[in-house]
Amino acid sequence: MRIPLAKPKPDFERFLAALDGRVVPDRPPLVEYLVDDSLMRPILEKLMGRPWVERGELADQTGGQMDFSHEAAERTRQWLDNLIAFWLGMGYDFIRVEASLALPAAPLLAPDAAPGNESHTRAWQGLHQGPVTNWRQFEDYPWPAVSDGDFVVHEYLETHMPEGQGLLSCHAGGVYEHTSRLMGYEALCCALIDDPPLVAAVADRIGGLIEEYNRRLLQFSRLGAIFQGEDLGFTWGNPAATMARLRSQALATLMAMESDGSWRFH
Repeated sequence: MRIPLAKPKPDFERFLAALDGRVVPDRPPLVEYLVDDSLMRPILEKLMGRPWVERGELADQTGGQMDFSHEAAERTRQWLDNLIAFWLGMGYDFIRVEASLALPAAPLLAPDAAPGNESHTRAWQGLHQGPVTNWRQFEDYPWPAVSDGDFVVHEYLETHMPEGQGLLSCHAGGVYEHTSRLMGYEALCCALIDDPPLVAAVADRIGGLIEEYNRRLLQFSRLGAIFQGEDLGFTWGNPAATMARLRSQALATLMAMESDGSWRFH
């Protein structure tokens, strides 16, 4: 098989039927959670002949939140056209995209050493303290509100994806991820013992925002599934997340979104 595919034929309904176990597909559907820019760029440029479009480093420094300003509108459209071309040409039945509400933390910055990303800045949250470690900071934090402007990406994809292609999406980052970003990992671990109500308040606020955001995604007719990411733990377990208080907070948000039957989690 040569890539990109000369005549791709996405079949999102077949993909969903295979995911639900309703059919045994003639071939295993391709699935990716995300494709890193350093992998996507050479494929778009060298194999597809498309110019690379930067989405901006704001997304990496604010947990996935993108610049949807009027000034950035054209760049956003070009970036989305590249996404459509990439996922289609590589044989996927869908596009997987995510964005976050504005939940600024205090990232550490360093040059990105990944091949192909040398001109970028890598951002990550330090282990010590974030911007919300006490009740005063909780009250003063600029908590966002979900608005129509948060779904510019999905509106564009809804009307520009080719026939047969579907959409998988979610809020970028889950309850645990953003709680640990805003509090800082060490501060979170201490607060689980010293001030559990603060941890609950932060997790509940974030969980409510994520639930509202994901519910708003259901307005898009070509959305097939909420593919929610969450660094809650792996097979070895996450020391903080496995503590019952925080784990139950994150799982409660996921179960609340599932309870009305609008979508299921696998």
